[in-house]
Amino acid sequence: MSTYTDASLIYYPSGYKAGKAYSLKPTDGSGDLTFTRASTATRVNESGLIESVATGVPRIDFTGGGCGKLLLEPQRTNVSDNSENFSDWIQVGFTQTLNSTISPSNTLTADTFFESAGTTHIAFKDFSVTSGLNYTISFFLKSQGGRNVRILGSTGFSGSVDVNLSTGAILAGSGIVETFINGWYRVSINCNATTSTGRIILYSLDGTSSVEGDPTKGIICWGAQVEQGSYPTSYIPTTTTAVTRTQDSATKSGISSLIGQTEGTLFVDFVHDHNEVVNAEIFSLSDGSSANRVYIGNVFANNLTVSVTALSAAQFSANTAFNLVIGERYKVAVCYKLNDFAFYVNGVQIAVDTSGSVPLMNDFRFDSSGGSSLFFKPVQSVIIFPTRLSNAELATLTTI
Repeated sequence: MSTYTDASLIYYPSGYKAGKAYSLKPTDGSGDLTFTRASTATRVNESGLIESVATGVPRIDFTGGGCGKLLLEPQRTNVSDNSENFSDWIQVGFTQTLNSTISPSNTLTADTFFESAGTTHIAFKDFSVTSGLNYTISFFLKSQGGRNVRILGSTGFSGSVDVNLSTGAILAGSGIVETFINGWYRVSINCNATTSTGRIILYSLDGTSSVEGDPTKGIICWGAQVEQGSYPTSYIPTTTTAVTRTQDSATKSGISSLIGQTEGTLFVDFVHDHNEVVNAEIFSLSDGSSANRVYIGNVFANNLTVSVTALSAAQFSANTAFNLVIGERYKVAVCYKLNDFAFYVNGVQIAVDTSGSVPLMNDFRFDSSGGSSLFFKPVQSVIIFPTRLSNAELATLTTI
């Protein structure tokens, strides 16, 4: 098998412009994805720095290093005003130096909380939230003089995590730690709001305990984010008010000539960067409806599911017996042909079926086919083949 020769459409994150994500094949532009996002957004560039991307421009993101990935995210609002200015945080046992350190955006905008006398060193701020909803709170943090940090939800929030800011290791509690350049970590916790005001407290710690203050030590802070949702999304900078980043969408319609109508294979390579417990996340080939489609998705809990439907009747359906792991890469393929279906993940056959029909399809979408259940995961590549690859070829194609 020659992937480039045999494939009819290959999308790999590379060229783009406003409203368009270029496919590597076909080369005449007939396979280029239509992209929309009605706001600016941020990404991590090839140098590991956070930068702004204009409205409607696809984001090729390099979080964690390696090859760039198409970043697709839901709409989120950062309700933390002045996200890069901590001067309005109430301080106990700290003195503060504003704009003391180069931030993850390569600007002199990070603030340092230095410890003062005493054993309590905290800074806190209250945020307006909606009682009963789930929020993710995140900060870009860096150690000053070897100190660690505790993020604590209080007075309307619940949740906490202690993090070693020299290694990124979680010492206590529950949270997510992402590594950035120059000793920066992005630390996130998930909290349930129980009132209309939630308080977030930052502690400077020696190990996991407060000690007598050292004026050369403390924590460096930048990029506060409080967003309604169960996992952290890309940084949304704010000044005096909350800011909303709208959702990303990528689709391609009218490509029946590129999609096998009697047989074919759909392949995707992505990183599972979050667990979504509320909404399904699907990408699909379809006729624009759920009546005729082939999809791969994160539908049931944190499993991977494939489904083939023709004339509203299920033809093939299977899901993995294992849960997806946050931070792991998955290469997934589903193939279809009359009475001949197969599902592979990371080189392993998950399921086959020898009974079923094939739907007629003309759209490729990072959603369930009708604009719902959008696939919000970093995508390394998508390939469409107009033929049903052999099982040996599927194993080779999906092997990490």
